[in-house]
Amino acid sequence: MVSKETIKNLANSLYFDMSDIQIECLCAEFDSLQQALQELNSINVDNVAPTSYVFNTSSNDLREDVANPNAVSTTSYTTNVPNFDEPYIIVNKENK
Repeated sequence: MVSKETIKNLANSLYFDMSDIQIECLCAEFDSLQQALQELNSINVDNVAPTSYVFNTSSNDLREDVANPNAVSTTSYTTNVPNFDEPYIIVNKENK
């Protein structure tokens, strides 16, 4: 079980301002996750071979990365861009 004090310390170190209700909810969520992980630990996997990918495949199944000469042209996607400095689209930072 994750204690309320642990959550408070973690929130404080991350500069989060959490109410007592939020801390209690987070503790309950951690408890639920911990219970689910305990259930997974009870599964017998002694006769299961380790794997890094669930399907039988080789690393050669990936396509070659080839430039497409029919790709969208720069002028077609910059037509409505108010501030463009090739090859970049300039976006102003919006302060809210």
